[in-house]
Amino acid sequence: MSAKEFLDRIKTMDLEIDNQQAELDRLEALASRITSDTMPVAVLEMRKEINDKIDELVNLKREARAKIEQLKNPKHRIVLGYYYLCNMTMEQVADRTGRDLRSIYRLRDRVLDNLCGWGNDYDK
Repeated sequence: MSAKEFLDRIKTMDLEIDNQQAELDRLEALASRITSDTMPVAVLEMRKEINDKIDELVNLKREARAKIEQLKNPKHRIVLGYYYLCNMTMEQVADRTGRDLRSIYRLRDRVLDNLCGWGNDYDK
């Protein structure tokens, strides 16, 4: 698995969890209108599934963070960290770093092209 594939997997998983959490919040709100004391089992199961995915995401981010921290150039660490670990958009990364959007894309692509051997334990 390439560095880009590994990091894209993290970004996608983060977005999927956000989506599932929004769905869970809506279901919990509906369930609380109907039942007063207990949450339906299906809602509790969904909460556990989301928590399990969060655990997996935290482990993936921990591995990615360790590898990103090994990069010598702080600009590279900052851009990859903001984009992949903090789940910012490229526009947000550009604003946060004071660089133009095009240079952020070029920097990210250049760094990713030079990385290899990331996430080999997670080939699925």
